[in-house]
Amino acid sequence: MTIKQYILSFAAAALTAVLLTGCSGDSASDIITPDPTPSAGKTEIKVNADIWRMMEGTRVATYDSQAALQTEGYFTCAVYQENTATPYINATRVDWNGSTAWEFTDGKHYWPATGNLDFFAYMPKAGSLPSYITTGPTYAVNGTPAPAPYFVCTNLPMTNAGQEGLQEFIWALTPGQNKASQGASGVTMTFKHPFALIKFVIAEGSGTHVQVNSISIAELNTGGTCTFNADGTASTWSSHSGSATMTITPATPLKYGTSSTQTTLLMVIPNNYVSKTLTVNGTWDDWSDVANKNISTDIDINWQPGYIYTYNLTVTKYALKVDIEKFTEQW
Repeated sequence: MTIKQYILSFAAAALTAVLLTGCSGDSASDIITPDPTPSAGKTEIKVNADIWRMMEGTRVATYDSQAALQTEGYFTCAVYQENTATPYINATRVDWNGSTAWEFTDGKHYWPATGNLDFFAYMPKAGSLPSYITTGPTYAVNGTPAPAPYFVCTNLPMTNAGQEGLQEFIWALTPGQNKASQGASGVTMTFKHPFALIKFVIAEGSGTHVQVNSISIAELNTGGTCTFNADGTASTWSSHSGSATMTITPATPLKYGTSSTQTTLLMVIPNNYVSKTLTVNGTWDDWSDVANKNISTDIDINWQPGYIYTYNLTVTKYALKVDIEKFTEQW
C-alpha cells in the first residue's frame, strides 16, 4: 500500500467512526423523532401551574390562586403524544421547588425534535385523591381522535358538616404543545374546577325579625362521570348517580342586619335539574308562635362546572322569594 492509499483508508475509517458516534445517545423514552442537530443541544420540558380564578373560602379546601397551588406543593402530570394515549412522559409527580418553578421529580425531560405533545395534570396528586373520586382520573382517547380524560365521583357529601375539611379536586389539559410554543416559564397547566359551588344569602327584604335555621333541596345527585373536553377548556358531566337531600345548617342562623347573613359555600355535582323545591326553616321573634316553620318554593337549577351560584333569599311568614339572576359567576 502506498502512503497516499494509507492516508485515504485512515480518513475513511475516521469518518465512519464519527458518523456512528453521532447517531447514539438519545433516550427512546424522550425522543419521538431523533434530533437532527444534537450539537445544538436539547430543550428541556418545563411546566407551570395556574388556576382559573380567585374566590372566597368554603368549608371544602379549594384551590383559589397560584399561591394555593404552590402551598399544596405537588400535582401529578402525564404527557402523551398528540391525540393518542401513548405516553411520552409517564404520570409522575411535579413539585414546587419552594421559590421559582415546578419540577418533575423523576428528573429532566426533553422535547422531541418534531411532533406535538398533550399535557394532562391533576391535583391533589395520585395517592392523595379525595375519597369521592372513586375511579380515575383516567386518560383515554375518544373521537376522531380526541383526548378524553375522565373520573367517576361517588357519594359526595351534601351537607356543610359532611364537607368540613374535604379537599377539592382540580385538573388541567393543555394539548398540542411543542418546544417552539413553550414559554419562558414552561407549558402552563391552567387547572379547571370540575364541580360547582352554591351559597345562600338572606336578603334585606326579609327584615330583622326572621332567622334562617336551615336550607334544603331534596334529591340531588351525589355522583357521576366527569369528562374533560378535548381542548382542555371545560368539563362535562354524565351518568349522574346517587340521591340525597342537600342540607345547610349555618353555625349561627342567618339574620339580616347581623354578622351572619350568608352560608358557607357547598360543592355540588353539576347538572341541569330544570326545577327543584327549595325549603327554608325559619323562626320569627316577633311572632312567639312562629318557630321552626318551613317555607318552600320551586327554583330553576342548571349548575355548570366551574361556576358559583349565589341564591338571595327573601323570607317572610307567608312566602319565600329566591333571586339568583345577578349572582352567578365563574369560579
